[in-house]
Amino acid sequence: MSILFWLRKNRKNKKGQSPVWCTISINQLKTEFSCKISIPEKDWDQVKQSVEGKNSDYYNSQLELITYKLLQIKAKFDLSDKPYSPKDLKETLLGKKDANLTFLDQFDQFVEEKKTKNPDIRTDSIKKYTTLRKNYVNFLKYKGQLSLLPEEFSTQLMDSFELFLFSNLKQCSKNHATRHLEGIKAVQRYCLRAGKAYNPQATEYVTKRVRNKKIVYLKRHEIEKLNCYNFGSDKLKCIADLFLFQCWTGFAYVDLFRFNHSTDMETIKGKQWIIKERKKTDTFPQLPLFPMAEVILIKYNYQLPYFSNKDYNLYLKVIGGCLNLKFNLTTHVARKTAGTLWLNEGVSLDVVGKMLGHKKVQTTKDMYAFLEIDRVERETRIFFETKIEADISN
Repeated sequence: MSILFWLRKNRKNKKGQSPVWCTISINQLKTEFSCKISIPEKDWDQVKQSVEGKNSDYYNSQLELITYKLLQIKAKFDLSDKPYSPKDLKETLLGKKDANLTFLDQFDQFVEEKKTKNPDIRTDSIKKYTTLRKNYVNFLKYKGQLSLLPEEFSTQLMDSFELFLFSNLKQCSKNHATRHLEGIKAVQRYCLRAGKAYNPQATEYVTKRVRNKKIVYLKRHEIEKLNCYNFGSDKLKCIADLFLFQCWTGFAYVDLFRFNHSTDMETIKGKQWIIKERKKTDTFPQLPLFPMAEVILIKYNYQLPYFSNKDYNLYLKVIGGCLNLKFNLTTHVARKTAGTLWLNEGVSLDVVGKMLGHKKVQTTKDMYAFLEIDRVERETRIFFETKIEADISN
């Protein structure tokens, strides 16, 4: 395939500017279209096929984007093993071949829509979509259906896809497979919103994630043991302090190391509060700065040291071994510890969810807060004592 940009000098606009056109050539076949860019004739360099002078960076980036998109479209046609012409590439680029876009094409458009609506989309979200697409491609190759259209993705094929994941991915959990199926449903809903062909049965396909019944967290005496333990290593003690800070704030890893005391703290009614955006959910949890967390901030002069996610979790495993814990210590265990700690100290479930930055209280209930027997005993004792006093008075 050859891509040529050139200036159409015989079609000047009212300002005397000429439009830039593009010609696509494959073997002896050619097609051309306007790039929707008009410039003074003196600003065009035909040898370099680029714009010079005012706004040249913007115009050249537009031409580079057209080249990039055409190469992507060509690669997809190559994978489909279907014959195609320059006109097919042009119509796909200009959005005139949407009716023939494959499931993978629609998936790509769905992801692009996500990026457009949320320019600050997290890197790990992009990685998630990349992983989903890779596994969709592997499955459709296995089925010999790379050109599958969205409306052809039946519920039977979704069942087959789930079995494919269990058989071909290492340690594929039920929830991991469910995320892939939910991705298919999301693409179908995207097609529905865009007025494109889709499979109504696929949108209604029932998916259900497995909730872990056992919440792993540190109990009070384990928190105290961690706080007092002599590791014999400044680095391990530093990691332990950071983990304890998470236990008292409920911070996730990314929020811990983005914490800035000068911008994320406010004084309300004489007390210091943490009011910080939670990156994952775009919420602003509000919680008091608990004394133990403040002690750690003071120890490090309000500048918490930084560790990469990999190193942080690696050292946490070492610390877990030192404490003889029966489970792996991870950064997420700290959030679960915070939720359980607050709940069992008498904070309501709704407030715990707000402090953790959850959008749904069900998430807090299912995965972050375990009601300990001491809290149950405390509240039932109050109930029985009240009832006995009432009976005696009667």
